Amino acid sequence: MQDFINALPKDGSTLDIQELFSCLMMDIATDVFLGESTNVLRSASPSSHGRTFARAFEYATFAICDRGQTDPYAIWAKIFGDHKLEEAFGTIDGFLDRVVQNALQRPKRTQANDET
Repeated sequence: MQDFINALPKDGSTLDIQELFSCLMMDIATDVFLGESTNVLRSASPSSHGRTFARAFEYATFAICDRGQTDPYAIWAKIFGDHKLEEAFGTIDGFLDRVVQNALQRPKRTQANDET
């Protein structure tokens, strides 16, 4: 939540609050479901791993939902013909591979450690 507050303009200027909430939800969701946040709110660089993942995830989500609504039976043919969507899948896969590798390298928690 502190990252969200820090992202608010200090000079009173206007901002797109929807974009900030979207970034906040991405940070929270990835932290809860993957055990590692994208830190999109914290990252100033548009090319950071978290921002790149967030853009790819957003594109893939909208592309799949849009295609599924227009023609649910042809969705697979349309997905595999979209090079931008395939690139988004690659970005998502790369991010998830890194998260999984980080999780595998963490020391295992035991029940004895949890009770102390």
